[in-house]
Amino acid sequence: MVLATGKADADTIGAKWAAATPEGVIEHAAKTNLMFAPGQRAGCAVVNYYNNLTGSDLNWSQLTMDQILSPLCMTHSFFGPIPDALLPDIGVPGGPNWADLVVGLGYDPAAGMWPNVALPDGKQLVGPGWEIDLFDVPTSANASATNKTYASYGKAGDGGGWHSWIDLIPDLGYGLVILTQVSGSADYVSISPSALKAEFHQHLMPAFAEALTSQVEKRFAGWYGQGEDSGLIADVVKNNGTNSTTYAKVELEGQILYLRELVVNGSSALEGLDRLSWTDDYQGRYFSTPAGVALTPAEGAAENEQFGPGTQVWRMMIPGLDVCDWFDFDG
Repeated sequence: MVLATGKADADTIGAKWAAATPEGVIEHAAKTNLMFAPGQRAGCAVVNYYNNLTGSDLNWSQLTMDQILSPLCMTHSFFGPIPDALLPDIGVPGGPNWADLVVGLGYDPAAGMWPNVALPDGKQLVGPGWEIDLFDVPTSANASATNKTYASYGKAGDGGGWHSWIDLIPDLGYGLVILTQVSGSADYVSISPSALKAEFHQHLMPAFAEALTSQVEKRFAGWYGQGEDSGLIADVVKNNGTNSTTYAKVELEGQILYLRELVVNGSSALEGLDRLSWTDDYQGRYFSTPAGVALTPAEGAAENEQFGPGTQVWRMMIPGLDVCDWFDFDG
């Protein structure tokens, strides 16, 4: 693993990765299915992308004002010099010199690229333009239960007399925007947006996780019947001519969806997956266990759309794994 204090070279990440070039990455991306269709999610912060779609000619400040701040009725927001009409409303933090100071364009986003590394504390990742914090959320009142980890994607903003923070938690569908004004007076204590957002998440994340879990259980948990054998594993689970029973049992436990049973034509398909690696001396069970397999949603638009509107593809993971590995199956 390459940490923030380490060096990425052929010895640490492999010769193939070390030999990667920008041209090769672009070529690979061009041949890879999109995670989501253009316009399906707010996932692009490039002004030219918006301008090309709408025929506009806006800069970043104009786009932010027109499409974000104005619809939120944040009519006292501005970029650059203070508008004359807002001068009476400007707070002066610590002295008059800040009121007429123009910081310039250095605070515009994407001023530089960030490395994609895990910091040594193991609690924060850094991606392009985002600070990614990891939060552990209890999945039940049982102290021995495994916690779920959620990532918040945030960005701090600072300037003369103010601090701000925006945070998004895509897995739970909510976000935070914290705006604070800071005074230089010795009689006041500054408010830290990063401390506030951490405190908010401690209360909001469990609540949103519980609400999401309830919806997932209503939509997906239960018994599934009247299935059809697609023939993908017909060499392992095949119709024996006497038993065509086909069903699946899906249960939710500790905020995690589990596929407990998957029977096709009277035979366990999960055992069929295990049998793929069986030998005369080894018959390990990874999928066909009493716990079944954990399911995680596949978010790729190309995967889901392949099966029609409203479809959700789930990825099967071996129970007990902290992270996804190469021995996974979709379905």
